[in-house]
Amino acid sequence: MKKPTAGLVVVMMLAVGVLIGWAVAQEQPQKKEGPAKFKMTTEVPPGIVSPDKVETRLGTLSFFDGFPDKASVEKLYDNLDFQRAVQAYLLALPPVSQAANRNPIRELGPVNATLPIFEQLMDSRSVFLTANTNTVYSWAWVDLRKGPLVVEVPPKVAK
Repeated sequence: MKKPTAGLVVVMMLAVGVLIGWAVAQEQPQKKEGPAKFKMTTEVPPGIVSPDKVETRLGTLSFFDGFPDKASVEKLYDNLDFQRAVQAYLLALPPVSQAANRNPIRELGPVNATLPIFEQLMDSRSVFLTANTNTVYSWAWVDLRKGPLVVEVPPKVAK
């Protein structure tokens, strides 16, 4: 009887190992729950998980791994531009109102010397941009191009 060679013994051992591995794999059901969990894995609390879609007044915003997709980014930037335009408009109302008052005040008298005071309260017929109906109005337009200006207020006026 001939002795098996070392190469044949190695091949037979590999074949037996493959067969045993295949048999063990057939007995255990495969888990299809996603990636393997490690011993020290911390579960993400459900309250902080970012949703894949969010319904807003702008429409549906879509996210992948917490990041907005390209269409959602465009919607958000368009909304940001709109909000900035609205803020620019609202912040410009007071200076526009004052600029509209400048020329009529100049027509009443010399610059830095005329202080008109309204005799009556505003009402619905008043044509002013931001006026209310319970304030006695007085406007002055000060020109400081020629240097500083000292304003003297009569007694008992600033109470």
